[in-house]
Amino acid sequence: MDLFPLGVNVKNLFHPKKAPEQFVNEVSQLALRLSNNPKETRHIDKIVKSTILGFAAEEAFVIKFPQFVRKRGQFFDYDVSSLTGYEGTRIEIKNDLTSSKWWIPKNYGNFYRAASEGKVDYICNMMVEETGKAKIRALANARSFERYVTDGPYNTYYNQFHAETDGECWLGKAAIDRVKKIVADNAWETF
Repeated sequence: MDLFPLGVNVKNLFHPKKAPEQFVNEVSQLALRLSNNPKETRHIDKIVKSTILGFAAEEAFVIKFPQFVRKRGQFFDYDVSSLTGYEGTRIEIKNDLTSSKWWIPKNYGNFYRAASEGKVDYICNMMVEETGKAKIRALANARSFERYVTDGPYNTYYNQFHAETDGECWLGKAAIDRVKKIVADNAWETF
């Protein structure tokens, strides 16, 4: 499956002198917290890179869809939500560098818990490269996501094609269109 360009570039976030101070602080705090975890095996450089990529994906999403805001500062069950706050607007953003073709859910335990508790509505699989170019792979219904996670010959993957057939996942441009529909359905009617 092809990645669909968002038309957003967040290259400035990859340079500490160009990135907003709040972003740099947020990356530093999370990377430090992760590196202090006794179960963490990655080198601090890899943790920082992964953290920047994850936060950059969230920033790219809210730049493309300014009706959404990032959750900052403390742990939330989702990364972005519509300004309206209605159900159907809470989205977990994942920046996947594992595979350009498949959605490989890795370390999704908190997401599964939040989805089963009804605290997140969708999950969005994106790819932001170090060049800053943002692309979207898919948007999936959070509550049905785990049903489509399948063991393959090499790894566990999300079967986005079966989920799409069942109307539980939107791929590429269809994912963008679905987010636009979410925005339109929940738009403020009065100010």
